[in-house]
Amino acid sequence: MPAARLSARWVLPIRGPAIEQGAVLIGSDGRIERVGLDASVPRPPAVRAEHFPDGLLLPGLVNTHT
Repeated sequence: MPAARLSARWVLPIRGPAIEQGAVLIGSDGRIERVGLDASVPRPPAVRAEHFPDGLLLPGLVNTHT
């Protein structure tokens, strides 16, 4: 799995308050490396980045129904 950096209008971490204009950095092993404000999450140059301006990210949520 390639590493990725996802950002969205809202990030809802499992523990902690909602983050407006947040981001998630995912390592090549598929594990979450960092969650926080978009400006505070690293932007490694070799990592694919996607932005969802009207989206909501739920890092750590596993949908067992799919």
